[in-house]
Amino acid sequence: MERGGIDRDLLEYVYWARSIRGLSDNTIRVRMDLLYRLSLATGRPLRVLSPADLQRFERMAIAGRSAETRRAYCCHLRAFYRWLKTTEVITTDPSAVLTIPVVPRHLPRPIAEDDLADALDAARPKMRAMLTLAAYAGLRCIEIAGLDWADLHREQDGSTYIHVRKGKGAKERNVEVGQIVVNALRAYGIKRRGHMFLGLDGKAMDARSVSRSGNRYLANRGVHATMHQLRHRFGSMAYQLSRDLRMVQEQLGHASPQTTAGYARPSADAAARMIALMDRLPSPGPRTGSPAPAAGAALPA
Repeated sequence: MERGGIDRDLLEYVYWARSIRGLSDNTIRVRMDLLYRLSLATGRPLRVLSPADLQRFERMAIAGRSAETRRAYCCHLRAFYRWLKTTEVITTDPSAVLTIPVVPRHLPRPIAEDDLADALDAARPKMRAMLTLAAYAGLRCIEIAGLDWADLHREQDGSTYIHVRKGKGAKERNVEVGQIVVNALRAYGIKRRGHMFLGLDGKAMDARSVSRSGNRYLANRGVHATMHQLRHRFGSMAYQLSRDLRMVQEQLGHASPQTTAGYARPSADAAARMIALMDRLPSPGPRTGSPAPAAGAALPA
């Protein structure tokens, strides 16, 4: 431990991660917080830790959390130690003993349309703008927090785009938005430049502030949903209307279509229509000696 109690490897890693690797500030913040906790827990420089040290920290600080969180924490630790090994600070990677859990695929959980309508109808302009950007543009809370008014622009053909500069993993993308989003931003008060959403202190809101204020507002309205479920709603509706998973992937800013599939819930009506059409297909008929089931026969338990 050096330089006022901060491991010098952490300081060098932050410089590399931000200036050379180009990781987002949010990723660096989360990773550094975890590594600093590991440093405090062991009381020794991170470069000298053994596999047993990492396993003890895993049992103490990682075990018992959700599969998604355990996976993220282990990946953060492995990324740091991979950097130490690549730069020849260490010769053996102690984080190789960490367990990367299998993350179960979750079904999409979009906010109910009635709940969304109620929340939007009662919201003040600023809150309505944030809710609309999540539900009708699919933006994450960190992306909403990072918006500048200069990111909103209209093309010559009349289409409107938002340039998302602070996406997950520091990835940028253009998101086309419709009139509902434009109207919500107009009601809020479109400006030429400057941070789009400011806190009570006059400074730009961060991702936590957007998430907490949105979630608190929904809870106060009696809506059992989160800001992220508004993003789920956008993914589900976009897929149902377009049937284009690749396009929805681009709109949501996902690196993998498998991730998008977790947001894009198919329409129940579409599934019912498909089953009805399948029932109309020619039946192969019963096999010889197997009596056909009687119409209306009860299904097996």
